[in-house]
Amino acid sequence: MVRSWLGPEKVVMPILEPFWPVFLVVGTGFYVLGLALGKTRAFESKLSACQPPNSLLYISIFVVYVISYSSQGLIWEFHKLSEASLLVVQAQIVLISKLLCMALGIGYAASLGCSTRCFEARSIARYSLPGFCFGFYDVFRMMALLKISAGSVQVLLQFQLIPMVLLRSLVFRAGIQPSDWTLLLAVTCGCAGFQYTHDATCALGMAYTAVSMGFSVVGNVLGEYLLTSEHQEPVILQNTWSLASEALAAFVMVLLDRNMNGSVLILPKWSPLIWTLVAAGALHTLVSTTACKAIGSVPKTIAANISTVFPTWLVLMLIGVESPYDVPKILFGLVVLTTSATFTLKNAS
Repeated sequence: MVRSWLGPEKVVMPILEPFWPVFLVVGTGFYVLGLALGKTRAFESKLSACQPPNSLLYISIFVVYVISYSSQGLIWEFHKLSEASLLVVQAQIVLISKLLCMALGIGYAASLGCSTRCFEARSIARYSLPGFCFGFYDVFRMMALLKISAGSVQVLLQFQLIPMVLLRSLVFRAGIQPSDWTLLLAVTCGCAGFQYTHDATCALGMAYTAVSMGFSVVGNVLGEYLLTSEHQEPVILQNTWSLASEALAAFVMVLLDRNMNGSVLILPKWSPLIWTLVAAGALHTLVSTTACKAIGSVPKTIAANISTVFPTWLVLMLIGVESPYDVPKILFGLVVLTTSATFTLKNAS
């Protein structure tokens, strides 16, 4: 079990008010970032040509995704000490981060001289299905967290890798070698063992987690299919087209928490730490879409598994949240790292 390195008492985070001026400033910053990214359109042509996985661009995107995913987890570890409801805080973070990422996409489209492309109804409808899948993945994962512990949810979510590979092999008609199945099973078991806790579980919480896992599998594979089949489209615009459905799913999370706990969306009272988490979430959305397009849904999921061990667990161990004497966890972490690296390098050609 993770112990709090700041003590058992809740930490009251400083409040950064008012909300809307800060939101407008941050949103303007993302818009300007989109304008700047529009000047680097040569990068787009390289995304569909970064195969095989031993290319420098492939490795760079893989590493950036590991860092981005790990940053999300580490910031959330600090934020868990706040007193806010877990579900409504997650809903606010997801909702506002999608709006900020949308500002980035609008800025990118403006730099190309076609701002209206962000609002093409046909494109939004096409990318809405993976967007809904990712959005409701968050919804059901948060519902599961209300029933069972975070550790139990993480253990169960590790088993999404194998059905994802199965679905991807059907969609892309890609064969899988027996040795690959052995490595994938080892990665899955290693991740489950690394995340294992002795917390009690309930059937409803496990059901919510299973539904969440299903949404994640379908969203990743379908997202990869759309992103790669329309490789000529800029990845930033592809990401923007899916944001409306993801934001709608986040709004459903807000309503769900309001009905269950009577809480409301209190926009003005946000701490600097929450804003950090929102900005990181917005950037991670773009990084995740780029990784799915450039390296594929399965390597992206493996990169996420790696990030839970290194650097996330290593940082938590250094600051005292995790114990450096947890031998089983260390061994399972080594299994995750070695099997993940073996699978990635094996499929490099």
